[in-house]
Amino acid sequence: MKKEKSYIVVFVLMCLFSVSSFHAQTNPKSTKNNKKTTKKKSEESKYPSYFGFHVRSIIPSTFTGEQSHTISTDYLGKPFTTTFAQKYGYSFGGTIRVGVTKLIAFETGINYNQRHFSINSSYADSGFIEQNTLTFVNYEIPLNALVYIQLSDKIFANVAMGGMLVFSPTEVKKIQYFTGKNNFVHTGELIHQLNANVNASIGFEYRTEEKGVFYFGGSAVVPLMPIFNQYNYYRYSQSLLTFNNHLVKGSYVTLDLKYFLPNVKNKGTQFTKGPIE
Repeated sequence: MKKEKSYIVVFVLMCLFSVSSFHAQTNPKSTKNNKKTTKKKSEESKYPSYFGFHVRSIIPSTFTGEQSHTISTDYLGKPFTTTFAQKYGYSFGGTIRVGVTKLIAFETGINYNQRHFSINSSYADSGFIEQNTLTFVNYEIPLNALVYIQLSDKIFANVAMGGMLVFSPTEVKKIQYFTGKNNFVHTGELIHQLNANVNASIGFEYRTEEKGVFYFGGSAVVPLMPIFNQYNYYRYSQSLLTFNNHLVKGSYVTLDLKYFLPNVKNKGTQFTKGPIE
């Protein structure tokens, strides 16, 4: 009798489970939830992410700060003078753009920068004049927030603002020897290997589904701290005669070209299960 009662209880539970499963499958609320989930996924697909490449020209400009300077110190009543100026450089790297809404996105990636600075030093009445170019290499990881303005079906304007983490691997030194043991030394001595920049940009892009996104614009970049301390030495053999120095912040503007690869949609049924399933 006890066995029969236990069988009845198991049978009733199985029936209740079957009814509840059927109700869940046919319940309009469940269908409504599925529609909401599908709608949510379709809305997310409207804001795709892109991977692309960029090149930039680094341009010195007084718009962002000091680009050249002249410093002078006296040695034996004669001036030791150095003139420093930032020159053109270039940058390239990879960019990832993540869509948040139809008109807002974030960009990050990694950039390789090569920057050039000219340094001219002279010691009065000595006939010694040195002209050097210091080349600095650093790497940037940017994080920018973008806001789009749609101008037509395929043309957008955008403005961006954010910051960059900058890593400089090494400092630079050049030595110029003259007659005898007289020599000039130009050194770009790193203050911090890690630095940070703030930047803002504006540009226009042309979007196509088949060929990708083409972007042209410009930006301004301002380091939060000096990128190096410029030391200039006038020496005889290993003896220091005189020197001057200046903290270089190195702000600049750029012209930017970017290309984002098109998102390819896979056709046909996709295999979603694992090898065991």
